[in-house]
Amino acid sequence: MIREPRLDDEQGIRDMLVEFKKESFNNTFCPMNEETIIKRVKQGLDTGIPFGYVAEVGGKIVGMIAGMVIESYTDETKKIGMELVWIVSKEFRNKGEGVKLFKALENRFIAEECDFIIFTAGSYSEHTDNSGKLESLYVRQGYSKLETQFVKRR
Repeated sequence: MIREPRLDDEQGIRDMLVEFKKESFNNTFCPMNEETIIKRVKQGLDTGIPFGYVAEVGGKIVGMIAGMVIESYTDETKKIGMELVWIVSKEFRNKGEGVKLFKALENRFIAEECDFIIFTAGSYSEHTDNSGKLESLYVRQGYSKLETQFVKRR
């Protein structure tokens, strides 16, 4: 089931994040702090920014996605829907939960009348069993690769 997160989801989200951090973030530059993500989820519940969804299977949180709408930097008349985080527990990948989360966020961006929608495939996906599958998913959903980001850890 895909739904908006609730305050009582905190432990389930935390458990999923710890698992994901061990699998992929520890192999890359990208920092992940569970407290920060829980704080952002609570912030979203209070203010609506960012907004997101969780995937729940058998009472367990197995995925989450979050995003926000921003004004285009180069054209203030355009709105951009931007995915901020998208995580699916390893045991539930390639079983449809990730696509359901993707579609839920995409539909929210459409409802918000976004002119452009941006999803990111982080380099950490190369360290998981999903390497290459995210890019294929985006293409099947009608997205085009726009640019590559370079990041330096300091």
